[in-house]
Amino acid sequence: MLKSMPKGSDILDVDLTKPENSIFIPVNTVGVMGKGLALDFKNKYPNLVWQYKNLCEKHYLRVGFPEFISFDDSCLSIVLFPTKKHWKDPSHLHWIKSGLLELAASPNLDYLEWRRQTHNIHIPKLGCGLGGLDWEDVRPLIEQFADCMPDHQIYLYE
Repeated sequence: MLKSMPKGSDILDVDLTKPENSIFIPVNTVGVMGKGLALDFKNKYPNLVWQYKNLCEKHYLRVGFPEFISFDDSCLSIVLFPTKKHWKDPSHLHWIKSGLLELAASPNLDYLEWRRQTHNIHIPKLGCGLGGLDWEDVRPLIEQFADCMPDHQIYLYE
């Protein structure tokens, strides 16, 4: 089920110590959290940024293939969702679609575990801020994602 959050709601206020909660953080694949929600995340959780940078340095983080970071190994609460390769580049709609499809349907063991443990998924306007995508194009992709996840509550931060 998809629910739009009230204007002014902050995705970073979600309790990430509870494994049933998960947030999406739009990022690039070069390890820079310099603006937007990524910067806000970096400022709120500076002790977690090394995990993101490590994934980028090892070239594990790729557009179309979200990765997870967490407070501990048992909780996949933070979804690093690459919307662009380099922070200077624009986002591409097909990367958003591919990433959502991977999370919803991939047999990858990490994605399967994430789907099993997570019940409340909090999603911002992926790629629409600094990435330059049109929300009217991205929102339907998130709606399709929500349709593929009927046992999950999807919270949309517009």
